[in-house]
Amino acid sequence: NDDTIAAFSSWRNHTTPSGDRELPELVAPGQNVTVTGNAVDGTSFAAPRIAALAARLAAADPALQGAGLKAAILARARRLPPHPQGLVLARYGWIAEPAAD
Repeated sequence: NDDTIAAFSSWRNHTTPSGDRELPELVAPGQNVTVTGNAVDGTSFAAPRIAALAARLAAADPALQGAGLKAAILARARRLPPHPQGLVLARYGWIAEPAAD
């Protein structure tokens, strides 16, 4: 809720053997997620939220597929606040509340 990355987050910020930086494209909340009436934590809860966003966007516009659907999701990302150590945690940013417009 405060636009910070949870301490238990799973992310990569390293250089591959080919010299490319490997980053997640975006991040989403996985802490204090309500599931069947209980608040849960874990990086495993962020991915289903983005999958649900994709499903809602596709239902609203069935022509959105593949690259177009990905672009619609990434367009909702906003920049993360600067990391105290200068790390870049995601290529496109943060989707604080993955809900379709």
